[in-house]
Amino acid sequence: MAKSLGENCPEDGNELIDRVHQAGCGDMFPYLSDADLKHIADDGKIPKHERWAKRIANGELAIDTLLNLAGLASFSGDQAQLDERIGRIIRK
Repeated sequence: MAKSLGENCPEDGNELIDRVHQAGCGDMFPYLSDADLKHIADDGKIPKHERWAKRIANGELAIDTLLNLAGLASFSGDQAQLDERIGRIIRK
């Protein structure tokens, strides 16, 4: 997979995800719906295992991928709150 990506760089993120899935490594870059992304953001840093257990068990999603996505979503939420707070302070 890495050699293929190096020889023919994907045009965008969607192509990368498709090619990773074709190579049998889809759990690294899972297909996620808007609802999935909302659950990840809402669950916080530690996703609710029962929500994801079936997808983890069938190899669709890796636990470390899920934890990374949760961490990134948590950071993004915290950063947005900080940006908003700083904006309020500056506008005073």
